Amino acid sequence: MKHSITFKKALDKLFEDRTRWLRSTVGLKKQGKPSIFNRQKLNKEIEKLQEIASNAIIRKVFSSEFKKNVLPKQSWNIKGRGWEEEQNNFKKWFNNTIPKNKSYIYTFWKDHHCIYVGKSGGNYWRPASHFNKTDFRGAHRIDIFLAKSPNQVSKLECLAMHYFKSTLNKVKASHKKWTKSCPICVIHKDIETELRSIFRFRKY
Repeated sequence: MKHSITFKKALDKLFEDRTRWLRSTVGLKKQGKPSIFNRQKLNKEIEKLQEIASNAIIRKVFSSEFKKNVLPKQSWNIKGRGWEEEQNNFKKWFNNTIPKNKSYIYTFWKDHHCIYVGKSGGNYWRPASHFNKTDFRGAHRIDIFLAKSPNQVSKLECLAMHYFKSTLNKVKASHKKWTKSCPICVIHKDIETELRSIFRFRKY
């Protein structure tokens, strides 16, 4: 209910800003500081409404999709002196723990916050390649989510970005590529399409 109210207020405010000049012209609103409404403002408000919608449903969607499509999570606490030792320790743990040729997504955690979500087709190379990167120094844990089907990996990766709010991903896929199978991306795209239709700009 809280998210629904927030969404309604943001949508009402967007409509008010868009129609401010029109209502002021016929005396429905007192003249005040001119309200600028342009494509830049619309883009910003679309992202805000997308975020509100995500927060309203992401927990339920994430739980449902991961329950259906993911095997029990495997976690490894990063240990070692220097990134090379950490990387080697991870490789040993991976080979002894994770089934071969099994597609998965992985998450890096630092200070109890998710910093990165990635995916792999079945070996340790992708997560292992991050150990020498500056942004990953100080990470304390890696979680591995084995996918029941490789066809679900892209969707699961995108959902994890939305849910964990990984700081190094920033859910770019949802704004740029639109992962068609991701329920959150579908909603984001529908919101954008609808708002651009309602608040479209004239072409002269």
